[in-house]
Amino acid sequence: MAAQATQPSTAPAEMSVSQLAQHNSERIARIEATLPHLATKADIEALKSDLTWRIILAMGAMTGFLTFVAPLLHTQPGAPGA
Repeated sequence: MAAQATQPSTAPAEMSVSQLAQHNSERIARIEATLPHLATKADIEALKSDLTWRIILAMGAMTGFLTFVAPLLHTQPGAPGA
């Protein structure tokens, strides 16, 4: 996400009430503009579930590799059990 260039804010003590209200309205509008892009609780739960299954499958694949394939690679011709 690209950072937006912001203007230096004037200290609230130096602003009139109408200027302060306008300044706050602009700030709130920028905040509200970003809200649709944030993840919801349901989005986080779906991602968590998806990542959990991916981790489980990856661990299963690594276990299978280490259990069945790795011993075959380490056997040497002429060694007992080869």
